[in-house]
Amino acid sequence: VGIVYNEMKGNYSSHDSIAGEWAYRSLFTGSPYEFDSGGEPRAVLDLTWENFTAFHEAFYNPSNCRIFLYGNIPTEKHLRFLEENFLSRFERKPVLSDVNFVRRWAKPGFLERSYPAGEGESEAKSSSVTVNWLLFPVTDPLKVLSFEVLAEILLGNAGSPLQKALVDSGLGEDLSPATGIETETLELTFSAGLRGTSPRRRRAIENLIFSVIRGLSERGLDPEHVEGALRRVEFRNREIRAGSAFGMRLMRRALRGWLHGEAPERTMAFRGYIDELKRLLARDGRYFEKLLEEYLLDNPHRTTLVVKPDPELAARQDAETRLRLDTEAAVLGEEGWDALRGSLKNFKAFQERPDSPGDLASIPSLDLSAIPPGLDIIPTETVRVAGTAEAWAHDIYTNGIVYADFAFELDDGREPDMYLPLYTAALTGIGAGGDPYDRVALDLSLKTGGFSTQIEAGTAAGGGGRVRQFLFLRLKSLEKTFPEALGLLGRILLKPDFADAKRLRDIFLEYRNEIKSSIIPGGHAYAASRAERGLSRAEEIEEKWKGISQYRFVAGLPVGKAAARMAERFDRIRRTFLTRENLIVNFTSPADAWPRLAAEIEAFAAALPGTAASASDAQAPSVPARGRKAAGVIYPRIEGIAVPSAVGFVATAVPSALLGRKEHAHEAVLAHLLSTGYLWEKIRMKGGAYGAFSSAMGREGIMSFASYRDPNILSTLNAFRDAVAGIAREGVDAESAKNAVIGTAAKEMKPLSPGGKSIVGFKRKLYGIPDELRLTHQRDVLGTRVEDLKSAAERLLAAFDHGYSAVVAGKPALDEAGRDLPGLAENITEVSL
Repeated sequence: VGIVYNEMKGNYSSHDSIAGEWAYRSLFTGSPYEFDSGGEPRAVLDLTWENFTAFHEAFYNPSNCRIFLYGNIPTEKHLRFLEENFLSRFERKPVLSDVNFVRRWAKPGFLERSYPAGEGESEAKSSSVTVNWLLFPVTDPLKVLSFEVLAEILLGNAGSPLQKALVDSGLGEDLSPATGIETETLELTFSAGLRGTSPRRRRAIENLIFSVIRGLSERGLDPEHVEGALRRVEFRNREIRAGSAFGMRLMRRALRGWLHGEAPERTMAFRGYIDELKRLLARDGRYFEKLLEEYLLDNPHRTTLVVKPDPELAARQDAETRLRLDTEAAVLGEEGWDALRGSLKNFKAFQERPDSPGDLASIPSLDLSAIPPGLDIIPTETVRVAGTAEAWAHDIYTNGIVYADFAFELDDGREPDMYLPLYTAALTGIGAGGDPYDRVALDLSLKTGGFSTQIEAGTAAGGGGRVRQFLFLRLKSLEKTFPEALGLLGRILLKPDFADAKRLRDIFLEYRNEIKSSIIPGGHAYAASRAERGLSRAEEIEEKWKGISQYRFVAGLPVGKAAARMAERFDRIRRTFLTRENLIVNFTSPADAWPRLAAEIEAFAAALPGTAASASDAQAPSVPARGRKAAGVIYPRIEGIAVPSAVGFVATAVPSALLGRKEHAHEAVLAHLLSTGYLWEKIRMKGGAYGAFSSAMGREGIMSFASYRDPNILSTLNAFRDAVAGIAREGVDAESAKNAVIGTAAKEMKPLSPGGKSIVGFKRKLYGIPDELRLTHQRDVLGTRVEDLKSAAERLLAAFDHGYSAVVAGKPALDEAGRDLPGLAENITEVSL
């Protein structure tokens, strides 16, 4: 219960989580969907052992489960195993788990919810407003696909009519995160709205949404928007996405109908329904317009949801919990206290009691002999593409899709530019070549299967300490439209419309809000990045680009002047880095298409300037020199980042071995062992955190530890060290070591999609990770012995005093921990969200 309680406290600390939950929950009055499946924190406290066991007895039975097998596997063998070892041990029994349809409303509803406000958040600028509709059963795959396409038409890109109208209106800063369709419930829901707004603008936002939808219904949808949406949806379903994620995607589509009495293949299929949709559109030119009328304009079963900040909410919730505990404590009496102490003592003894050898032996596990000695090798060849610094290609079947990756070197000897992340965000949403941003967005939907950007810093393998920095551009398209897609990319890079101040302001606000909304749900990543920056120049740059430093940078930019500053800095970035001498190319398709693709890329590269614009630009500092190495900055060994969260995130980073050494392979196995063993038991099972893990970062020479949605700080920091100290002192048993070796080796065996192979193969080349090095590492992992793990723990334990720690948590929790950790108390930074 404690684990889930802390998970949900973290969930209810986030505006986006609350807005996303209530956008659909508000529509299901009288249905199980009206309740949070994870449990609202106050409701979790009401759970009793009797309730829990009764629920488990009623519903956790094979009679109420669906079994989904995925992969190139001997299906009959797996089914036989399930029957003999699982299903045959139970008797079928009736289980009442059906979900009923919601009775339709005669008039719309209105709902307000609050979230804990951070410092500086105001109701007038930090609220969200969404309009939400209940539509039709998800068991109708043709209708679901139709509305998936319709949602793409309305909201799929920056030029889509409803998204453009909402963002351009000035009624809010950007789209609400709840915007879009929800297919995980019995009946489909659709939401649209804004965040960064005021509750007083509710009527104006409602009126705007209905005005746009009504206008589209009456005037008709732009055929190009319809065609672009169809292409994007069809591309997403055509693209080969291997691995567990693809299996999960298929399972979720199957469950749409399967959970509600339909055959699983009915809602899992796609090709027949997209062909039928195209036939419907050919017969009825107003097919989508009729959907708008029936399900949005004339549908009274809808809600308007307002989610607003409440600066007193966290304190009020804490006071309510304290009052409840005090009230229950007051009525316990001496006998009650004795019983409670006895229960806690027994529970702690239960937690501390190791599993018996017999119980552990009953858990099925692989043997090391089952792990193949080799690895999947991504076919990679050097190709000649004139006008580029380097070029590689991968001969892989892609179902007619071309994956093209362009990497521009960013290291020009200066400190990393803090505007680079904003620049990458702007590239995917700006006007270009004389066309406004909405036209460019439409062209991207018509001519590509996706265009994305990323910046990244990383240390090259080999031990030289060389840090490489790149701007990655990824273009996906059908082979037949690749020339058009590449031409569009060239216009975006060389002729961007940075003079559109209104558009740059909107991009800035959306970017700032995306980082802001990611900090609490992703606090473990922010804490880990903050700790790791003290040990690695690459991680220091990554933290500036993607961590708390980046958020503080953009939060400190005045909104009114942001566009002008962005335009000036973006132009300098373009002229400095987007040159042929900086360009490295990678593309993936069957080899017979390579000559045509290379010729197209050569024409693209020829349009780029050959060198940086001028020597004066190259000498101009992009940002003040603040780096650890450049200016001798010493980071604190432990620091706190105060945010409005009811739970925390704790991280520690210590020096470790580099990739290519046997010691790193042993540390990688140790990290897996700790994540699935001691850290899991100590921090999650006993401490109540939702997650705890460690990882060995071989290229950076870092062992990183982190916890997720954690109610503790001091005990977790101690647990990181104690976990390593325990193995350094006592070693590890052979069975645990074997399982950790298998788990670590399996990470290198994860299947990749063609697109995944393309970018992974590219980055292995850029960072100097040859297949020989990977094979050596895998052999070292498989050869790890119990004594190697003990030695690895001894090395890491000796390194702990040279490590760094960071905590992202609420200010009261940081202050409390700071009483025992003076270093923490002296280094607390409050971050306004």
